[in-house]
Amino acid sequence: MSEEISKIIARADDFLLDAQENDKIQRYLAVVNRAYYAIFTAAQALLFQHEVFPKTHQGTMIKFNELFIKSKVIPYQYSLIFNEAFELRQNADYDFEAKVSSKEAKELLEQAESFLSMTKQYFENLKED
Repeated sequence: MSEEISKIIARADDFLLDAQENDKIQRYLAVVNRAYYAIFTAAQALLFQHEVFPKTHQGTMIKFNELFIKSKVIPYQYSLIFNEAFELRQNADYDFEAKVSSKEAKELLEQAESFLSMTKQYFENLKED
C-alpha cells in the first residue's frame, strides 16, 4: 500500500472513530455524517489505487461500482452500503426535519466498519499477491 493510500485509509479511520464517539453521546445525525465519510473515503482509497479521482460523491460511487462491483472484485453488498449511506447522509445533512433513530445510526456504523474492514483486507490481499 502506498504512503498516499495509507493516509487516505487513516482519514477514513478517523471518520469512523468520530462516528463511534458520536454514537456514544447519541448524536445520531453526526453518526450518519461521519460513518458516510468513512465509507466515502475508503472508496476514494480504492479508486486512488487505480489513479481515478472523481470530483463528486456521485462520480465516486459510479467509478467504485464500475471498477469494483461490476468486475466482482468486491461483493455487491458494498455498493448497496455505499448508496444507502449516501442517501442517509443527504437527508441527515440537508433535511432540517430529518430524524435518525439509534437503530439506524448503529446499523450504518456497523456497515461503515464493514466497508472499511473490507477495504483494508483488499489492500492486504494486494500485498500478498
